[in-house]
Amino acid sequence: MTKAAVTYSTYLAIDELLAVQRPLSVGPDGRPEHDELLFIVIHQVYELWFKQLLHELTEVQRMLEAGDTDTTLHLLNRVLKILKTLVAQIDVLETMTPLQFLSFRDRLESASGFQSAQFREVEAVLGMRDGSAAAAQPAGSAARARIEAAQARRSVWGSFMQFLDDRYGREFISALHQDGTDQGLKGVTTQLEKFAKGTTVQTVLHDYELMNLLDHYATVLKEGGMTMDDLVSVQVFCPDLSLYDRFNAVYRVRFSKDFPARAFIGSGPLLHGGHFEMMGIAVKR
Repeated sequence: MTKAAVTYSTYLAIDELLAVQRPLSVGPDGRPEHDELLFIVIHQVYELWFKQLLHELTEVQRMLEAGDTDTTLHLLNRVLKILKTLVAQIDVLETMTPLQFLSFRDRLESASGFQSAQFREVEAVLGMRDGSAAAAQPAGSAARARIEAAQARRSVWGSFMQFLDDRYGREFISALHQDGTDQGLKGVTTQLEKFAKGTTVQTVLHDYELMNLLDHYATVLKEGGMTMDDLVSVQVFCPDLSLYDRFNAVYRVRFSKDFPARAFIGSGPLLHGGHFEMMGIAVKR
């Protein structure tokens, strides 16, 4: 039996997608009220974006906890763009007048956007812990289970705290709590400056990006039976030459002997908004 070719319509399930807008109103001419379709489409699109947000935020947490700051920042930029799109949709919804909305509102009965399980799940992933969010869903439902599971898991903020713990250790986290500045990014920045003598969050991210890059090199060299000390020449590409001193500070501590000659070369933008790329030559002793 010949397998049917994948098409735009079959891949995206267009027929099924376009069949799930089901207006309930009946206008004077027997057709659904004109504006109800817009209301349905906008809220269904919201739900699709909520699904994507949950997908992205899950990966943000995974990358944060793995110490991959490059990918984390790339994904957070995507999340920001999605949130901007969600807000922009309100402009379309506001083209509907209150009178137009009332023409079909009674058909919605007690239905409300506050009943969106995915919206409550996004809130939980971002750190909100509100028992009423899950309780609003039917007992035993998959929706309630998802919200409860999200509230039981570490939030994005928790993953960021884990990232800082891995980078600076429990001493930093303890100092953060003892100082009472653990109420957001401002508090973290304040404590970082005290703990690391002027280090900023951005510097921490740069350092971690470098550490990941050098760890990758160490892994590749190990697979070839070599170590970082076998590197004899290194070229580093960076779009911001002011990071030269930061690079040297991290670079020099990765070698047990004198670190190899390196060239720090200015470049254009790097993939995924990264700050460092490196090419090296190693000779097995």
